[in-house]
Parts: sequence; C-alpha cells; structure tokens
Amino acid sequence: MKKLITLGILTISAFPLFSQVTEIGFLRAEVSIGVFSLNDKYIVGFEDNPNNYYYNPSTTTTTIGWETSDNSSPVFFADVSFFRYKKLEVGVNLGYQQLSTNKAFYGNPDPNTGIYPLETVTIDVFSFMPELRINWLTAADGKFEMYSGASFGLSFLNEEHSVNTSENESYKQPTIHVNGLGLRFGDKFGGFLELGFGARGFMSCGLSYRY
Repeated sequence: MKKLITLGILTISAFPLFSQVTEIGFLRAEVSIGVFSLNDKYIVGFEDNPNNYYYNPSTTTTTIGWETSDNSSPVFFADVSFFRYKKLEVGVNLGYQQLSTNKAFYGNPDPNTGIYPLETVTIDVFSFMPELRINWLTAADGKFEMYSGASFGLSFLNEEHSVNTSENESYKQPTIHVNGLGLRFGDKFGGFLELGFGARGFMSCGLSYRY
C-alpha cells in the first residue's frame, strides 16, 4: 500500500514538470512564399522530353524542345504547429504552386499565317506534408529563433493541356522538404527566412504568429 501511495505522489508531482516541456494545441501559424522549388522538375520534364517537338514554319524544320520559357509561379505554403516537446515541434504544411510552359506544337497551321497553335501546359500542385521541427536556439526574450526541420507527404497534381486535351490528367507524387536553416525574428508576430531543399523552395520567407 505504501508503495502505491508513493508511486501516486511521484506521478502527480511529475505532471507540472511534464507540462512545462510539453504543449498540445495551437502553437504557431505561418504563411510563406518560396522560389526554386523541387516541383519545378515536373515542368522541366516537358522541356527535356525528346518526344516534344517544335515546328518552325519560317525554316520548315522540326527541332526538339519547348520554344518559350517557363512561366511558373513561386510556391506558397501555410503551416500550423500543434504539438511541442522541449525543442521539438510537430505540425502540418499545405502548399500550392502553378507550373506553366508553352510551345507551338499541336494541330494544323493557320491557313493565312502558317503559324501553328500555341500549346500551353499548366500543372497545379497541391502539397500536404506533416513536419518535424527542431528549435536549436531561442533567445531569452523569445524574439529570435534558429531552427531546422523536415517534411514528407504527398503532392496532388492536376495537369492540363490547352490543345492536346487528351493528355490531361491528375495524379499523386511523394514530396519532401528539408529545411537546413531557419531564422525567425519577432515576438508573437514575426517574420522568418529559411534555406533548404524540396517542395518549399531553396529560399523562402514569410510571416509568423506564435501563440
């Protein structure tokens, strides 16, 4: 009986200590914009595919590749953290990016100009990734943080062709992001800069609200 009472006292006394290092609920919300995303590979695949040809009516020759440049958007992300234990945080990321490129390729040439119709390919990428974050350094006043993180999940892609619509499709791909270095400045409201590799881009920045 004494052992049970002692164990009960130790268990109850441990709750405040555990609660000091563990938090569950809304902790942090962030929005960001990034560049040089891993998603760019989906549109680069069209540009490098030897089966994609461009017909040049001025020289009546067929060359490999896409004639016009990539028109892709930056990548946008919204993040929420909901669990923290000591230096670790757990959350989820939701991302969106639109990839687009075009070329004169499909169909018959215009009878008056001899110009072939412009084929545009647009890929909408929606990403969902759980995230694990490590806060390496936090200033005493909480106004500076240095951190790293890793995310792994799925991207849902919707591909549309403006001329060759038979190629339209939707599919899923695994996606990942590794945040090598993140710096946050500010108290409850702040800004941050991240350098990493993956779906969020090589470089991203954004705004943060911390509970």
